[in-house]
Amino acid sequence: MVQTGKIEIWVTEDDERKVLGTIGPGSIFGEMALIDNSDRMASATAVEPSVCIMVPEWVFQDKMENADSFIVALLRIFCNNIRSMQQAEDD
Repeated sequence: MVQTGKIEIWVTEDDERKVLGTIGPGSIFGEMALIDNSDRMASATAVEPSVCIMVPEWVFQDKMENADSFIVALLRIFCNNIRSMQQAEDD
């Protein structure tokens, strides 16, 4: 979670860096890989002095295990949909 600063989210396409967006305080990144245990889709770079709070994987997984199963299923579906859209865009 970004506490202060600005983080750029990007991917490499055709050997070039493509910025997907910039996030700031209160935003999160890297959550999809934790939700569906898949590879990260993008990279993140601080573009100004930043402070981020890291949530350990075991804490996140504990929260997921204790969450309502309907909500967990929705999160996984959202992740799958986003990954599928990205894959279709890459093809």
